[in-house]
Amino acid sequence: MKTVDVGAVLDEGRWTGYQKLLIVGTALTIILDGIDNQLLPNAVPFIAPEWGIQNSAFRNALATGPFGMMIGGLLGGVLGDRLGRRTALLGSVIAFAVLTLSIAFVNSVTALGVLRFIAGVGLGGAMPNAAALASEYVPRRQRPFAVTLTIVCIPLGGFVAAAMASLVAPTYGWRALFIVGGIVPLALGALLYKILPESPRYLAGRRERWAELKQVMRRMGHDVPADVEFVEAARAGAPAAKASIGDLFAPALRRDTIGLFGSFHMTQRLT
Repeated sequence: MKTVDVGAVLDEGRWTGYQKLLIVGTALTIILDGIDNQLLPNAVPFIAPEWGIQNSAFRNALATGPFGMMIGGLLGGVLGDRLGRRTALLGSVIAFAVLTLSIAFVNSVTALGVLRFIAGVGLGGAMPNAAALASEYVPRRQRPFAVTLTIVCIPLGGFVAAAMASLVAPTYGWRALFIVGGIVPLALGALLYKILPESPRYLAGRRERWAELKQVMRRMGHDVPADVEFVEAARAGAPAAKASIGDLFAPALRRDTIGLFGSFHMTQRLT
C-alpha cells in the first residue's frame, strides 16, 4: 500500500488547467458576492423616489449588511472546518442568493434592513471559504496569486453592481436588480455543485471520503494507486487543542494575518 502526503503532493505539484478552472469557479462566487453586497447602495436612489422618502432613511438598512457579514464570516469559518469548504461556500452562495432575490418583493425599509442583515450572513460566510478553497487547490508557489485573485473579485463585483444599476434600474426598475442578483448566483451555485470538488486537504482527514479524494487528485494530474493511504504530514499528530484568535498573530502567521485583514477591510467599505 502506497502512502501519499496530500499536502506535500499538492504543494510541489504542477499548476494544471483543471486547478485554474477551479480557481475561476471560486473567484466567480466572490464576484457575485461583491455584486449582491453592493446592489442595495446602488439601488437606493431608485427606491427612495418610488417610496416617497429621502435617501438618508436607508442609513440603518444599509448598516445592517456589514453586521451580518461579520457574523457570517465567523460562522462560515467554523462551518468550513466542520462540514467542508465546498459545502460552506455553496451554502453561503445559496443563502445570499435567496435573500437577495427576496429583497425584490419588499415594500418597507424595515423589511429591507432585516433581509439585508440575513443576506449579509451568507455574503460574509462565502469569503473565507472561497479563499480557503483557492489556497488548498493549488501548489504553494501559486497560492498567493490564487488567494489574491479571489479577494480582488470583491471590488470587481461592486463595480459590476454599479454598472447594473445604471443600465437595468432606469429601464426595468430597481426590483429587477435584485431578481437578477438572486437568480444568477442560484444558477452558478447549481453549476458549481456539479463541478467544484471539496478541498483535498479536508478530504484527506476523512477516510470514508477517500474514493472522492482519489478522483480529485487524478483530475489534478497526480498518479494515485487504487490502494493508496492518504495522510497530511502538516496535520498528522497535531494536538487537538482548540486554536484561538491570538494564534493568528503568532510570529509565523502575523504578517499574513495583518495582510488579509487589511485586504478584506479595504474591499468591504460601502459605496
